Amino acid sequence: MSTPNAVFTLGHGDDNVTRRLPAVRLSRGPGRAYAGAGRDRPRELGEAMLTGVVDLAHRRGVRRSVLYLGVVAALATPPAARAVAGQTQRTDPPGPAAAAAPCTPAALPMLGGGQGNAVAVSSNGLVVGYAEDSGGTPQPVLWQSGQAARLSTGLVNVSPTGVNSRGEVVGTGVESASLDLVGWHWSGGKTTLLKAPAGTVAMPSAISDTGLIVGALASDDDGAANPTSGEAPERAASWASMNAPAKILPALAGDVGAHAYGVNKNGIAVGNSQASDHFTPVVWDAGGHVSALPGLGGGFGIARAVDDAGVVVGDAVPASGDPEAVTWDVGHHPKSHGKAKGRNTQATGLVHGRAVGQTQVRGADGVDRPRAVLWDAAGTDTTLPPLSGDPGAGVNAAADSSGVAAGFSSDAHGARRPMTWTCAS
Repeated sequence: MSTPNAVFTLGHGDDNVTRRLPAVRLSRGPGRAYAGAGRDRPRELGEAMLTGVVDLAHRRGVRRSVLYLGVVAALATPPAARAVAGQTQRTDPPGPAAAAAPCTPAALPMLGGGQGNAVAVSSNGLVVGYAEDSGGTPQPVLWQSGQAARLSTGLVNVSPTGVNSRGEVVGTGVESASLDLVGWHWSGGKTTLLKAPAGTVAMPSAISDTGLIVGALASDDDGAANPTSGEAPERAASWASMNAPAKILPALAGDVGAHAYGVNKNGIAVGNSQASDHFTPVVWDAGGHVSALPGLGGGFGIARAVDDAGVVVGDAVPASGDPEAVTWDVGHHPKSHGKAKGRNTQATGLVHGRAVGQTQVRGADGVDRPRAVLWDAAGTDTTLPPLSGDPGAGVNAAADSSGVAAGFSSDAHGARRPMTWTCAS
């Protein structure tokens, strides 16, 4: 999608001073879910981080471009599925008001600004994301014991993507001198760049409580590529530790790429395998062997998270063409939870065995707003309440054992604040 007039902020110095840099193209980025399933649309501030591919001359004239993450908003989850080309999306009318949810909402403190987003949560309730400072610049944040601490990584345009119970955080950022996109690991104030083979960029998505990191390797020539665009596809990868080399996680036979999005303490990783015309949800066992997870018949699916028991959560497109929330039990049998009266539905995590996520619901004013959702064992959806005064919210991640979900609350203008829900068992 061409966006010649788009402008992104590019940090300079240590994360927080920005300068303007025009973007010549938007790609789906490392966190996309369904390539080829329809056109992307710009997402609201705070929902997802826009990924720009900017034509910049390399200092040695070797590379044609560099991928950077414009910190316009935080990377929340892989974007929701779009309708399969040629099929019409249908939005189910909102149902009656849901009963009070068995989850308690709480605002997360910010850094003096008005917006933010919580994107990942650990098994013991540590949360990472971003929050604007008093100057309106998004900053990477670790929330612990109700306090917001800015992560100082020495990089710019920093996007946290995962956190574990030991307080280890992973994400992506840009080296200010070279403008190179890099993957990083942060712990106790120390930042370590993740290793990537020559010509690739480390794109970590999650880190387990044992320190296993999963994500993908993307080409550093053309950015995190869309397999249908003719660019080099991503390859799913893992890192045994912050200092370990990248290990390729295989795609399904015949597919062109893959991406891992979640991992549990037993080393089980989940994500998707990417073909030229479909995406398949997959699971990798602790030895790195890949298996397909059954979809819903529409050709596109993604596994986003896995709990320590091996239950997987994500979403898939059925024959109707609009995504539905899905859980896969330990035997990899799928169970659809439907669209939660909305569209572009995502299941992003589990709390005490129940799926949580978000959908988009169109109001009487014709505006689509996010709705945070919890599905019970029977598949019945319940609205998770936003913060007081806000009409919308969304869950980006959850920790099954603690029952904590993390995400955002959205006001009438789309501005978002970071928040959590603590759910009863």
